[in-house]
Amino acid sequence: MERIELLKNLTFGARVAEEETVELAKYFVETDQWNKIFRGEIDVVRGDKGAGKSAIYSLLATKANELFDKEILLVTAERPRGATVFKDLVAEPPTSENEFIALWKLYIATLIVQQIKELGIATDQPVTKKLIGLLEEQGLLEADFDLSRLFKQVRAYARRWFIPKSIEGSFAIDAKTGTPTCRPSALVGQNELIA
Repeated sequence: MERIELLKNLTFGARVAEEETVELAKYFVETDQWNKIFRGEIDVVRGDKGAGKSAIYSLLATKANELFDKEILLVTAERPRGATVFKDLVAEPPTSENEFIALWKLYIATLIVQQIKELGIATDQPVTKKLIGLLEEQGLLEADFDLSRLFKQVRAYARRWFIPKSIEGSFAIDAKTGTPTCRPSALVGQNELIA
């Protein structure tokens, strides 16, 4: 084969790592950084577009069984390909920091419980049974699991906790001075009193 033919047939993989998850494992170089991520020494991977974040994420997902053998349950919270689960957050972000915190905590907890339920891990334990029951009761655990639908359901559920049904307030007139005095108002939430 001539050099020109060799160069024409040469490939460096797909333009983006998300398009070749299966092939990626064959040529991915396990650097010191990768090993630290795999051992759990690094929690956050930051980088520009094309830096390899998705490649690392995709490769980690392929190692789920290996991690499970080490008693580590890998639960993916996003699809590395296609439309992002979180796309609606850009157009319509949560209205408060508390809503944001509630959204992420509930989303992560639901993902973990979904995985625990699917794998049948400790489902006979009272705490696990109760948690599965509560999430099923709220419609957050489903047999036909879909990340985008789950995120939308969790988001709607979290939002209901922070949108008050009504606002109550009152004031009184001080008999001695004749001036109004305010009393604390309360926001009556969807499921509880938020003061």
